[in-house]
Amino acid sequence: MRVGIRFAAIALALSTLALPEIGQADPSLPGLVGGVRPDSQLIGCDRAAERIVLRGSAHLDRACEYTGGFELTRSDLVLDCRGATISDPEGDDDSGVLVHGGTNFAIRNTKVRNCIIRGFENNFRVTRDGFRSLAPGTEYRNAYSRIELRNSRILDARGHGIYIDGYVTGVSIRDVEVADSGGAGIFLQSGSRNNKIVKNYIHDNGYGDVDPVNGTPFFVSGIEFRYLSTGREGISLDGSSRNRIVQNTLERNSYGGIHLHKSCGEFVNEEPDEWFPRRSGSEDNRIRRNHFIEEEVGIWVGSRMSQNQLLRDCSETPFISAPGILVYEDSARGNKIQSNLFENVGIGVRVEDDFTRVERNTFRSNDRRHSAVVIGTRHRTQVLDRPVRGPVILGNRSDIFLNPSPYNFVYGVDAVRFQRNRNQGYFMDLHQAQPPPLEAHLFFREFWVP
Repeated sequence: MRVGIRFAAIALALSTLALPEIGQADPSLPGLVGGVRPDSQLIGCDRAAERIVLRGSAHLDRACEYTGGFELTRSDLVLDCRGATISDPEGDDDSGVLVHGGTNFAIRNTKVRNCIIRGFENNFRVTRDGFRSLAPGTEYRNAYSRIELRNSRILDARGHGIYIDGYVTGVSIRDVEVADSGGAGIFLQSGSRNNKIVKNYIHDNGYGDVDPVNGTPFFVSGIEFRYLSTGREGISLDGSSRNRIVQNTLERNSYGGIHLHKSCGEFVNEEPDEWFPRRSGSEDNRIRRNHFIEEEVGIWVGSRMSQNQLLRDCSETPFISAPGILVYEDSARGNKIQSNLFENVGIGVRVEDDFTRVERNTFRSNDRRHSAVVIGTRHRTQVLDRPVRGPVILGNRSDIFLNPSPYNFVYGVDAVRFQRNRNQGYFMDLHQAQPPPLEAHLFFREFWVP
């Protein structure tokens, strides 16, 4: 018998079936930016299968397909693909382009541009070797700066399309298409901060483990279960702060547009080599002038605040611990969501943590079930007596077909400032509404024994 909560499964199935097949995207770039540097060396087709660690700036031959991948470990380098493709046809490599160095020196002014990267676990990744062992207070010594990915296409990653690792700073992602990633389109790991995501098209990501018909198998004590996955979001801020996300288009990503949350220290026992202590939430991010199209949730602040994370093998202490459920406090405070456009989005902005500003946004939909803003969180309010505090909802405009109350709160809200918000031209109040349904577990809409 199936157990759990079914939430829009039919709509999910239809949207999934409508997605393009992997590999159908136009493989070309519409144009190139920048010229070849005088000191740049051509890497020819004879080296296309090598894993190449760049010692100086390089450019590629558009007639070749490079299958070994590239590593950039120094400052002041440019990898200019000139429209060439870097791919993983065997599907067994971790990263297509990897920017990395030790924590004892900074990488600065390193650029990757005009590339088509597809099929790797992470198509583009920036990391600091040894960051998991950094002591508190030393995380941002030798900080990275002016790392740029520009005018490129990030396609068909098996995991997250772009991965910005822990305590990485100063990365700019601009004029990039990120599509058909199995995981999140862009993932910013705990402790990363001061990065920019500007003018990108982020679409159709997060469907890697979504099978709306048969479910995805997993095993517990030798017993097979199956789950209907939520998939992943377009941009995931997992304990990442002070970022600027501006003028992007996010469309039809599996679990929504942008999620802001904090890891509970997941997989501490199952993956000890990958674990590290999470010291920060997703705070002080500014999300402005983006366009969200046909997302389940456009922006979800504190997206794990109400989630059951029993199966995540967390290192932190839950505030709810009972048979079948573990709930950990999320952290995503003080974020600003301003001047965005939401079109046919189920919930435009969902707020489950404190001091969020939602200002001058526009919400349009032809579906009366859609909402502009929903404020409130279940478990923290009911168990800890701490409802969402201090949200500012100011000067927003809504035009949602036949929905007279698009601005809502659930479970209570404390010290809210709600002013000059309109629906279909009329000033509106904040209304109490039925809470959105919760998944059975984080990323599990439902699960069952086949």
